Amino acid sequence: MMIDGRALLYVVRSEHDRALATLEAARPVLTARGNPSRRYSFYQYLAVQRVRRNRMRADERDVADFRQSLAAAEQSGDIKDVGYAADFLGWALLLRGDLAGARDTLERASSIAGRVGESVLLASSLASLVIAAMASRETETVRALAPRAIAAAEAVGGASVTAYAKAPLAWLAWQDGRPADVVQVADELAALLATAPDGRYKWLYLFPLLAVRLADGDAGGAADAARQMLAPSQQALPDELAAALDAACLAWDAGEADRAAEGLRAALELAHELRYF
Repeated sequence: MMIDGRALLYVVRSEHDRALATLEAARPVLTARGNPSRRYSFYQYLAVQRVRRNRMRADERDVADFRQSLAAAEQSGDIKDVGYAADFLGWALLLRGDLAGARDTLERASSIAGRVGESVLLASSLASLVIAAMASRETETVRALAPRAIAAAEAVGGASVTAYAKAPLAWLAWQDGRPADVVQVADELAALLATAPDGRYKWLYLFPLLAVRLADGDAGGAADAARQMLAPSQQALPDELAAALDAACLAWDAGEADRAAEGLRAALELAHELRYF
């Protein structure tokens, strides 16, 4: 009840500190008497809450806890739990920039999802696989896999799930030299996420939009895209990238359009180096 009851309730509510406090209170009993299924849930919830509290930043401790969750799921023999544990581990590895490790683990999750007919797991794992391909600059993989990810997300429903799957289409449009399509995808997703307060990955389509605005000489539009990425509701970007975007926005606010444009171009180059664009 403490883990899959109360702690899960706090996880769903995004009440991070209360979830973590409940899990820590349950830890002594888990250590003494917990079965594999309870250990699977415990370590998954523990790591998820820390990652979310840190604005989608995962550290080595989080990855280690997700690995413990996966090991416990494997010990329990529940194939669905194994699939979800693999998906969460793959997600954390993706956040850490371990693209090869993320891909292997997410492919396992998507394979299990297909075998057991778990639609939420399929949507999540496929969308993350597309993002891993995007970060690896594998344009043709993104082109081939994105339609499957979008179809799976739309079957599940939910604005944030669908946006997560569709957002890489903006990057693909930029790679193909289709700036009008970048804007179209960005506009569609902005409207979609207006109904979803938990849409945390806007950078996926905002970096391509920023590039289009800069190419058009619209420093103000580019600064607006940058400002949206810096919102507290969004995934925290690497410190140096966030600082570069923030400085450019401040230059724009001060009326220094040329300096703002120069700073945004430098930030976009840094985003490319860091595999965010």
